[in-house]
Amino acid sequence: MAVLIGVLASASTAAVGALALFHWPEGSLGYESVKIFWLDAEKNLPTLYQSLALGLAAALMFAVARVSPRLLPIDRTRWNVLAVIFVFMALDENLRFHETIADTSSFSFGAAGLAIYVPVVALLALWWLPLLRRLGVRLRRLLLAAAVLYVGGAGGIESASQLYAGIAGKATPLYVVLATLEETLEMAGIAVLVYSLLDHLGKVQSTPSSPRAADCARLAVPELPRDRGRTGQTS
Repeated sequence: MAVLIGVLASASTAAVGALALFHWPEGSLGYESVKIFWLDAEKNLPTLYQSLALGLAAALMFAVARVSPRLLPIDRTRWNVLAVIFVFMALDENLRFHETIADTSSFSFGAAGLAIYVPVVALLALWWLPLLRRLGVRLRRLLLAAAVLYVGGAGGIESASQLYAGIAGKATPLYVVLATLEETLEMAGIAVLVYSLLDHLGKVQSTPSSPRAADCARLAVPELPRDRGRTGQTS
């Protein structure tokens, strides 16, 4: 995933550089080619990758909720709820639900959207905190690193880029840098999340979860017949 992210970021930078150099008009073949690779555009290769990555993360969360041993019912619910949220995020990446709402209503997903998202994310984090404390040190650190990368890109850098775009517009080098950094951080956060979940599931699968699992493992090995000795003696 790290290689794919690097390729997408490099292709996006090269495409925008070509657009700045050749000044292709909107609607031309060159302009439409740039949109295929530009990280800040929609319905292109980067959004397809991000949608698939979010969907993979959701599937892994469902798997963690299902196979993790000694998981409290409330913690299983926490994993499932987070997985459902990631399913919505994966669909929104391509279907752009939030833009549909913005186009059909007076609601804006700019500053007003952040005013809603920030409290929701904070409440979700507080609800998840007990489970986070019960996780292993390695998994907890990886999940926190993924959250910092993703939220830093989606919340912090995106806010800065939108504020700058409102002042100077999007056709500036600084906006291109900010938008590229934002999308790259988001993709890196999801990559770290997927890695952490795969690592956790690998450890769960390699460790017997309970005495019942050990009994099942013993039943899988056929028992050798006992030596009953001689049943009689020859005369």
